[in-house]
Amino acid sequence: TFTFPAQEHKLGAGKDTFDPATGKSPGELIELDNEARRLVLQRGPKVDLRPLPEAIIPGRPYDTDEESRNVWPLSLLSFGESWHNNHHAFPSSAYLGLEWWQVDFGRYTIRSLQWLGLVRDVRRPTVEQRKAKRSG
Repeated sequence: TFTFPAQEHKLGAGKDTFDPATGKSPGELIELDNEARRLVLQRGPKVDLRPLPEAIIPGRPYDTDEESRNVWPLSLLSFGESWHNNHHAFPSSAYLGLEWWQVDFGRYTIRSLQWLGLVRDVRRPTVEQRKAKRSG
């Protein structure tokens, strides 16, 4: 977990000083700010795709042991995290979007780092592996 270093209020106002505008002391405001930062960094915004009805979203290009689906309409909003069936079919792949048309910002970042020489040995399924797992 990430924690922020303890901050002390240096302006001379202690926790016993009351601010009528907020109803809080400066020390309490600093504590609230630190707690808000902790919540954002530890939990962050996430997109949960599980509640979407399976009948509306039929994207299962690969046979897997569960009912994961690719949700193409949400790929832009989730930065590529919506290619869930791809992830379950190839869990060790660095890329979630496996087709050229599947938006995956993580893939774009990894490829840029690879092009710069900062990343190497990136795992992704071969064409043969993808053909072998295709459903239908």
